[in-house]
Amino acid sequence: MKPTQLRIWPDLQPVVDRLGKAFFRQLPETPGVYLMCGTGDAVLYVGKARNLRHRLASYRVANPDRLPPRLLRLLHRVERIDWETCDDEGAALRREAELLLSLKPRFNRAGVWPKPKRFLAWRARPDGLELAVTERPEPGWRCAGPSRAQVEPTGQAVLLHSGFPPPQFKMLQLVLPGFVLVYVDKAV
Repeated sequence: MKPTQLRIWPDLQPVVDRLGKAFFRQLPETPGVYLMCGTGDAVLYVGKARNLRHRLASYRVANPDRLPPRLLRLLHRVERIDWETCDDEGAALRREAELLLSLKPRFNRAGVWPKPKRFLAWRARPDGLELAVTERPEPGWRCAGPSRAQVEPTGQAVLLHSGFPPPQFKMLQLVLPGFVLVYVDKAV
C-alpha cells in the first residue's frame, strides 16, 4: 500500500475554483461527451459519459494520492468544460471517436489517430490457399474489406469452396480481426 501523508489543508479543487459549484449542479444526468478546454479555447481532453453529472463530478477534487500526475496537470489547466448530450451511450461513444480524430486533444492517448483499414486477401496456389490480412490490396489477390476491426467489426463473411459436396463436408472456420472466413471442402 502506498504510504500517504496527513494533510493539513484540504485537497485542491482547481476545476471547482474556476467553474464554481453551481456548474456541477446544473449538468444533465444523461449520456454525452465533454470537452475540457484550456486557455485560448484549446481542447485539452475529450471524454464520454453515461451520466455527465456523475462523470464530471469525479474531476472536482485533485487528490495527488489518488490521481495520476497526468490527470492532475490536466485539471490545473482546465478553464472551461463544454458538453453535448447524446441519445444513448453508444451515440456518445461514436461522437467521442469523431471528436478525438478531428481535434486530437493533448491529454487524450487512445483513439486520437485513425486505425488502419485492413483487407482480407486470398489467392489460390498449387499447394493450397494463401491468406493474408493487409492494409492495401495487392495485384493477383482477391480481397474483401476494408475493415476497421479495432473500432467496430464489419461482420463481413467470405465463403471459399471447392464445390459444394453432397451431404457430407468438412468446414474450417477462421476468425480474423473483422472477418469470418469459412472454407468448405468435401469430406475425406
